[in-house]
Amino acid sequence: MMGVSERTLARYRLEGRLPYVRYSLTKVLYRRSDIASFIASSYREGDDYLE
Repeated sequence: MMGVSERTLARYRLEGRLPYVRYSLTKVLYRRSDIASFIASSYREGDDYLE
């Protein structure tokens, strides 16, 4: 959904930027609404361009 690596997600968790629930030792769950909020808060005006 976000198009980032597992390592980037781990960094976001460690920094407290993305809420999560640890389901087991190897499974981490994220709410879709938390991801959507994270993406929306990361969007900056003027970044609306295509490559």
